[in-house]
Amino acid sequence: MKRPTRKLWIQTEDNVPHIRDRITWLANSISLQPGQLKVADTLIEAVTGVAGSKDLLLCSEREADHLQLHWRHIRELHLVRGYALASRTGERDAELLDGSASPIACALGGRII
Repeated sequence: MKRPTRKLWIQTEDNVPHIRDRITWLANSISLQPGQLKVADTLIEAVTGVAGSKDLLLCSEREADHLQLHWRHIRELHLVRGYALASRTGERDAELLDGSASPIACALGGRII
């Protein structure tokens, strides 16, 4: 009987070159098959994919804690998410961003660099 193949789920927000390419390189270096690396359309799809299975989800330690998932650091990689803040109108950008950047970064589990 063939055992189910484990998958590594990537969230949509991590499907960007500076994260996806490094994860793909690592997956290839440990001989994962292309179908074992999955990009979820939503966080719900990703969490559903790992719930009740041995699949893995690429997420931060804070997210894992929030989702009640066991978390482990990927020793070979140091991944960092990046976000850009902008207003729709372009007016008062500096004023809006100065006042809201820190609370938004905190809510996303990050910090201003």
